[in-house]
Amino acid sequence: MIFIARPDGAECVGQGIGLIILAGVVVLAMAPLIAATADNPMLRIAILALLSFVFVFLGAASQLGEIGSIIGLVIAFVLTLVDQLPAGEIATRGLLYAWQMAAMPMALMIVFNIVLGTPPHRLLRRTVAERLVAAADALALSPAAAPGRLAAPLAEGISADGQKVMLARLFHTAPSAEVTWLSGAARTSYQLLLSVAALPAGMAEGTRAQLADHCRKAAGHVSAGRRPEAPSPRLSPASPGRTAAPARWRPSPPSSRSTPSPIPTTSAMP
Repeated sequence: MIFIARPDGAECVGQGIGLIILAGVVVLAMAPLIAATADNPMLRIAILALLSFVFVFLGAASQLGEIGSIIGLVIAFVLTLVDQLPAGEIATRGLLYAWQMAAMPMALMIVFNIVLGTPPHRLLRRTVAERLVAAADALALSPAAAPGRLAAPLAEGISADGQKVMLARLFHTAPSAEVTWLSGAARTSYQLLLSVAALPAGMAEGTRAQLADHCRKAAGHVSAGRRPEAPSPRLSPASPGRTAAPARWRPSPPSSRSTPSPIPTTSAMP
């Protein structure tokens, strides 16, 4: 349970179900291997060491992750039972014990995350709010210090957002309209970070302050489960020579035909 525990409750449920199925397949595949090595302890030890190394290596070097180590543990447990159980019960009780060793903790984890786990749409909403706060902090800082505040959220990318959206739709942890809006909001909030990072160093302080204030208000709305409102007043003009203000946060209403998402808008400046 400790190996595959994740902040996302839906992800834990999915991994638990997958591990239970995978453990069952592995345990069934072990039956002919047990029969072939029952009378040869040295061969059984060699196979145990080889398979344990292979699955631990796959767990460290592939997308299998911690599940590979768990499968290696199940295989090792099954092979060590050969000398402890009567010959007629090796293929029944031993394999059942091995499957239970993997399935029972996963079943407990599934129940726990269904009842108390954090749903993916809530984590996605938290991510959007954190990006808005990061954008506001960067706007409040000097142009030289702003990139340091944006480095961490920009480095996270948006690949994890797509996984959260998929899990939220798969397990239906929130209404479809809300999940669709959050999907667009996650993309737009990342675009907002890119826009703030590309702002010219000479932008007027008043404009930066107004943008920072609006980003903080939008973050408060998102954290409270509401959609940010579009700003009604226009931003104050920038210093002479500036042609445009940075992107402003304005969510578009959900639509049944297209993916609703907050979209950045640009206001022309004199």
